[in-house]
Amino acid sequence: MLVRVFGIFGIILGAAYFNEGVAILGLLSFALSQKANTVLVSYLLYLTWDFLFGTALIVAGIGVLFFKEWARIMWLGLMPALVLVHLGIIVSAELLGKGSGAFYLVWTGMVIFVAAASWWFLTSTKTRARFSRPQEEPATTEE
Repeated sequence: MLVRVFGIFGIILGAAYFNEGVAILGLLSFALSQKANTVLVSYLLYLTWDFLFGTALIVAGIGVLFFKEWARIMWLGLMPALVLVHLGIIVSAELLGKGSGAFYLVWTGMVIFVAAASWWFLTSTKTRARFSRPQEEPATTEE
């Protein structure tokens, strides 16, 4: 049951990132129309990360729902990468003097919690066994 919760959460989380990418796409077109080249690079970076993580999390979430081993591995790779990106954004915002808002810090905390829970649960022997592919029987040749 908990595995399916991770799958559903992955789809919802991926949809949130993808939706944010769509919103940034609108801001990007506005920045281009205003010739605001200084924010263009940061919008492009956020846009790329949001679409990349959104799509990947949706795909991994669907795979986890169906207990696919590739999806479990993908999920376990995506979550630490997502944590690192969020921490990098916080550090860069602090270095630039912009700071991070409370919502973003709470969001990052949630991502860190989900990453830790994922590693704890999806790497357990019992859970890994549910994702294991059944062994194929060797082909026999009849003479």
